[in-house]
This record gives sequence, C-alpha cells and structure tokens, in this order.
Amino acid sequence: MAKPTLLPDPTCLHLQLLDASGSAITARVTTTSTEEACPLCHRSSSRIHSRYVRAVADLPWMGCAVHLELYVRRFFCTNSECLRQIFTERLPTVVSPYARRTMRLTDVFIMYHQKRIFCQVRKRIDLKNPLAGLPTHMLGNEPACAPRAKICH
Repeated sequence: MAKPTLLPDPTCLHLQLLDASGSAITARVTTTSTEEACPLCHRSSSRIHSRYVRAVADLPWMGCAVHLELYVRRFFCTNSECLRQIFTERLPTVVSPYARRTMRLTDVFIMYHQKRIFCQVRKRIDLKNPLAGLPTHMLGNEPACAPRAKICH
C-alpha cells in the first residue's frame, strides 16, 4: 500500500507553499516535468506558451478542506502538421481535464455513493421480505440465514 501524502501524486507535483487559515488549507503546487506530450499527435514539447492556475479540491485533512492551486502550463506543439498548436499539460494521476476535484477525492465520493445505494437497496429488500437474505456473493459468502452485520451508518 502506498504511503499517504499531502499531494495527490508527489512524483509529478512539487509543493511551493502551504497556507492554513481558519477551516481550510491551500497548497500552491507546480508540476515537475520539463516537457509534455501533445494529446493529439503525442509529440513531446518543452516550448512553454503560458501558465495558468487551476483551483482543485482535494481530500480534507484533520477536518479542514484542502484546496490545491495547481499551476499548470500551456505548451506549443512542435509538430507543424498537428491541428492543435497549443495544448495544456495533463495530469492524469491527479485530476481529469476540466475537473474541479482530484481523482482521489472523486474516488471517495464514488465509494460513498456506492455504499449509500447498496444500503438503500438492502433496506428495500428487507422491507419487501425481511426473511429473505441477499445473495451470498453480496454478503461476502455468508449463508443467507446468518445474522447480518450492520453496514449502514
């Protein structure tokens, strides 16, 4: 299992500044790569066009919201035949294009909603037929008549 870190992917991000104020933590983060591949033609480029800041939400830490100020770059594509002349560097392990939250925060949301939906389905089954158990593959191979562990909060 990977060590938990403050940054979503410390291999491609560098922490410039950490600011804690009130109930939020803001981390100013830059990328570490020197060049980036064009998403259309896949040719590498190190010619920087400009820089801009993306505001991205990350997992909370000790009850405080964590916001990333992600400084990303736009590059010139060096392929003269490519239709995309300027492109933005991608960080697929950190954040999806146009997303406002990190991949790991999105994963937590998905797991939470999956658990919530599972609990709702289980309650409906219990209301319709309280003696019927769920299939054993949903209960971790427990027999259908075994007492159920509480999985919903």
